[in-house]
Amino acid sequence: MAAYKSEDTIIMMAFSPKYTNTELILDYLGNFFIRKSQIDKSDRFNIISFNEDGIFHFGDFTHYGESLFKKVKALAPNIKNINLSEGISLAINLIIDVFKRISGKVFRLIIITDLKTPKITISKYLRELTYQVAYFPFIIDIVRVKAYDRIEDKKLLYFIKPTGGSIFYYDNEDDAGDIIYDLAAKKKFESSLFSEGDEFEITDDTRGLIDFLAAEPIELPSMTDDLETIRCQICGERKNLVECPECGTTSHRACLAYWAKYSNMGKLLPNIFRCQNCFRILKLDLGFVENIWQTESPDEGTEAFLHNANVLGAYNQEELLLESDIGPENFQTHSENKKSIIGIENENEKDENSFSLFEDIEDIELIICPKCGRMTTNEHNFCDNCGSKLI
Repeated sequence: MAAYKSEDTIIMMAFSPKYTNTELILDYLGNFFIRKSQIDKSDRFNIISFNEDGIFHFGDFTHYGESLFKKVKALAPNIKNINLSEGISLAINLIIDVFKRISGKVFRLIIITDLKTPKITISKYLRELTYQVAYFPFIIDIVRVKAYDRIEDKKLLYFIKPTGGSIFYYDNEDDAGDIIYDLAAKKKFESSLFSEGDEFEITDDTRGLIDFLAAEPIELPSMTDDLETIRCQICGERKNLVECPECGTTSHRACLAYWAKYSNMGKLLPNIFRCQNCFRILKLDLGFVENIWQTESPDEGTEAFLHNANVLGAYNQEELLLESDIGPENFQTHSENKKSIIGIENENEKDENSFSLFEDIEDIELIICPKCGRMTTNEHNFCDNCGSKLI
């Protein structure tokens, strides 16, 4: 189903300030942040770039794009030691961390490069990481300024293809402003993760990843069950409680099983759901959940709570984000790429099979749309972006 949703966007500044007019690019990004905030105030932003200490990003996504932009202006002239592979890996890990806690988002990565941007190394690790999160949905767009390189462009084009993103090429910075501005528009997408509303439709391609990201509720020690203040937040009763590992909200496992009926990740994963308080992805044993559904029924109070919490869920998520957002924090630096939080081992050594996927496309030629600058191949007669005739 095609849809427009709230977006979390990361801008990766991977261009050389010695080669590209940084001031001009920053002006374009300033307009980008303003337009995006005008389109949807629930959209959030982050920045990834590079300096002598490694990769840096801001602590968390923020709604305050203009404030983020002001901080970036001071850092942009010092961009160096660019590493696209590690930058993309970091971006994906930031996005996965958000996905654990928030539903109904579209995630985007916009990378700005130039001729001095080092060539990307696409390892098995990076391909697998990108393929798995493409279902969130996650979209990568790349803006190439004065950086035409047939081999590198073809490599990048087929790498981002699973995400539904595009590459745009421009001979100079002046022409790049329009596309950076246009990229602020909402992405209309087809995703296997959403059907009507924000309900998830898990497929065989996504169920393993969702199961991996889900955390199990933590058993509370029995000695705490007698404390009058600790009760199930669903039914109000005490004893035999578990708590959400993210926010500490206490519930009975059976009550969470009822809640899963309202907040699960779809028919293929009825035992995986979001916490009723903080929206962290949680899971219970599938057999336990199915047994509760078949043999027990919630009382009237529990039923009313479940209904009201379900109705207010989406609203509460947005309120939670807005209330917790105090603006962009100081940037954090990562001197080395860490293990992915989705459990795929990083490969520091060069993957000998990294470029094997390009062997079958040697005869395919790159074409740059003369109207919008979108890069495509001679497999297409018309531009996917603006519809102009190519061949």
